[in-house]
Amino acid sequence: MRKIYLLLLLTVLCLTGYTQTLTGPSVSYTGSTIELTISGETATSHCLNYPLFNPTETTTASPFESIGTSANPSYVQGTNLWNASTKNPTKLTMTVHNGFSYPITATYYFTVKIIDDNTGRSYDTRQQFTLTINPPIHPPTTYFSSEKTGVFYKNNCGPGYTSEPFTYTIPARKWAGYSQAEADAKALNDLNTTGQSEANINRTCISTCTSAPGEIYQHVFNYKFWPLQSSRQQVNVQVNNLPDVSYYWYVDGVLRRVGDYSFSIYWDCSEKHVIEVEAVNPCGKSNRLTFVKPAKCR
Repeated sequence: MRKIYLLLLLTVLCLTGYTQTLTGPSVSYTGSTIELTISGETATSHCLNYPLFNPTETTTASPFESIGTSANPSYVQGTNLWNASTKNPTKLTMTVHNGFSYPITATYYFTVKIIDDNTGRSYDTRQQFTLTINPPIHPPTTYFSSEKTGVFYKNNCGPGYTSEPFTYTIPARKWAGYSQAEADAKALNDLNTTGQSEANINRTCISTCTSAPGEIYQHVFNYKFWPLQSSRQQVNVQVNNLPDVSYYWYVDGVLRRVGDYSFSIYWDCSEKHVIEVEAVNPCGKSNRLTFVKPAKCR
């Protein structure tokens, strides 16, 4: 029995001791894009998704000074995720930076989620990667963003409403980057985020309708006992579907729901009720359609 216990213990230790490592180049230049690879992946221990970059916690430079987050990479993105068919390792790329005039050594940290395909269990591990980044051979060039203009509409209006267009512009040279593409990407992100926000603030909702809703008519009206051993019934009502309207459903004169063109409700088979519905848009209302549910038990 003791031998079996020791064998099981050794098996567990072997399984839990297996880890993956993050590998890549040891030296690079500022502004260059490097590729990192997760090595040692198997069906019982591989990446569930791309590693998540965490802020650089420890960075050192020669002569041994802290450079904080100035060495944080940009454009961290996955390029391949391990799968059982190809066995190709998980990979990601990132662009590294060094704003100093001498080489710096930076340690990057990643959160890697590992999964076992056999058990479905997953856990997070912390991986680190150390890289020496040389300064540019030539003085770094700063690229500035070009002018960006976009047209936006309020996106928080209700059904049947929109707004007048709102034009927003990011002036040239507002953003800078290590490349023209990076500077312009920052400006475009600013345009989309701020432009939409400003449109929501500076525009009001206006109706898109030109007339009141058309006539509505019965499409479905049925009821069934639900469940079979109960005396309760499920009543289903449906009318024609009109564009850009809200349907107001009433039961015995009380508004019960504002929604689409179908409505369901439960009640006892011996109860008698009146269901009414009308379509509403900012320009008016349709006719009100009435359904009378008679008492009927099986």
